[in-house]
Parts: sequence; structure tokens; C-alpha cells
Amino acid sequence: MEYFFAHVENIPEGIGYGQFTPTHFTLIAIALILVAVICRVYRMSGEKQRLVIRRAIALTLIAAEVIKFSLMAYIGVDITIYLPLEICSFAVWAIVYDAARYRSRSVHGILMYIFFPAALMALLFPSTTESPALNFFSIHQFLFHAFIIAYVISRFLCGELKTGYTEVWPSIGKTCILAGAVYIVDCIFDRNFMFLRNNDNNSMLMIISGVTGEGLPYTLGLVVFVVIVIHIFFVIFKIAERLVVRNAGT
Repeated sequence: MEYFFAHVENIPEGIGYGQFTPTHFTLIAIALILVAVICRVYRMSGEKQRLVIRRAIALTLIAAEVIKFSLMAYIGVDITIYLPLEICSFAVWAIVYDAARYRSRSVHGILMYIFFPAALMALLFPSTTESPALNFFSIHQFLFHAFIIAYVISRFLCGELKTGYTEVWPSIGKTCILAGAVYIVDCIFDRNFMFLRNNDNNSMLMIISGVTGEGLPYTLGLVVFVVIVIHIFFVIFKIAERLVVRNAGT
């Protein structure tokens, strides 16, 4: 517990939980159990209770970010490096909007095809592997993304999120606009939000940079990768939707 509130910059090398280690898989399992519990409770709830759950998840995500940045400021971390300009930070605001205007479909596509896979990848390729498992930022990483996943899956399983290819390209367009704005910020202030300028030693993104090289070719390769991922998850959700409908009818 010595390093529970320590940021990775102040943690000695060699004590992180690592990637694809037993500890990493344990953290993933805990996150997925949380997702399963939330989905179960959501499916058993009535419409009014579901609205409360959706808004509770939205408030929990906001509170988690506020607490994280408050702690970082308190312990002297340069917050300008960790501003909420990552893809899953934007997922929070999409969820807040969706929870407040739950009858609107305007963010359904981007929730399913962008933010959901991004949250999954954050569990598989976390940025806290150099920190111990019993560390605030490690725990935050897994619980934060688990709530995003739970929000999307809960609504999908209850038939509240519908798949449709007409939402794929608008989701791509929204993501490109978002990424374009963040890329400008990255270039002006020499940052790497959303991993748009380099792989930042992320093992998955290192594959992309290994093929494309660094700089602008990497950024363009990342865009192509995201377009492919969006289509893959559209297919996954479409198949899952048919299975859910089939099971509901038996």
C-alpha cells in the first residue's frame, strides 16, 4: 500500500502488474464481474429504475474523473499531460448526454462502435501496467472503463441501442472531427492525446507504427485502423442483436 496514491512517475521500476500477467487478467476479471452485475441489475429493473441507473453511471464517471484529477493536482503531477482529451474521456460526456436525453439516438452509434471498443482495448492494453495493482490509478483504469462497457452493454441487451449501418459513417465522421480537433491541440502544445502522434509504447499501437512508421503516416494508419475496428464492431453488434432477439423469442 506504500504506493497506493503514487503516480507512475513516482513509482520505482519493476513493481508494476505488467501486461497479460496473472494480475492483469485478475483485474480484467474483476472489471467484467462488475459489468455483469450492472447488466443483471439493469435488465431486472423497470423503466424508471433504469433511468436512475444510467444517470448514476454518468455521475459516477464524472466523479471518478474529478477525484483522479484532484489527486493528481494534490500530489504534484503535471495535469497538462493528462487532460481529459482521451477517447474514453469523451465517452463520459456522450454517456452524460445519453443519460439526460435517453430518447435521443444521436450518440448511440458512437457509443457502440467507438467508445465501447475503446473501453475494451483500455482493459486489454492499459496505461497503468508500470504501477502496482493496488494503486489508485490502476484501480481507476479498470473500474472507469468497466462502467463505460456496462452502460453500453446494459442498454444494448435491453434493446435500447439498435444497430444500423446508417450510423456507422456518421460515427466515423464524428470521431474524425473529434480527433482532428485533438490533433491540433497535440501539435500546438506538443502532446499525444488519443495517441494521435505516436504509439506511446502501447503494444497494440506499436503494431500500427511498425507497419506505417512514425509521424503523419502513423496517424493516417491509426485512422484506417479505427475505421476497420468500427466496421468489425458493427458486425459483432449486429450478430449479437440477432442472437438476443432470437433468444427473446424462444
